[in-house]
Amino acid sequence: MTIGVAALLIGLAAITAWNNLSFIAAASTTEAKVIRLIAGSGRHPIIEFNTRDGERVSVPASSLQRLEVGDRIEILYLRQSPRAMSKLNQPLLLWGDTLVLLIVGIPVLVAGLLGQSISRGK
Repeated sequence: MTIGVAALLIGLAAITAWNNLSFIAAASTTEAKVIRLIAGSGRHPIIEFNTRDGERVSVPASSLQRLEVGDRIEILYLRQSPRAMSKLNQPLLLWGDTLVLLIVGIPVLVAGLLGQSISRGK
């Protein structure tokens, strides 16, 4: 059972990694400006940017670093749907879910494999 859980976690990590790589490969990069903060935390800004097609887009975002109104930050967005698919270009935001799944999945896999070899040795 432990190995099954590990396989599920590592499989989900592979799927999220593939989705991230696909997004990054298809995304355009530009600079966005923080125009407002949600709840004043600095970690949930409203950002505004211009697409390559000249469209001005304002969207909510999440950030691991504290941002202030007026800050500029690099973002990735999909040209066909910039409002729906834009992300701050912060490595941990892009890869955090994959890392968490691997950090949990690999030790579970090792524990499962060790548990099987120990129980077989008895």
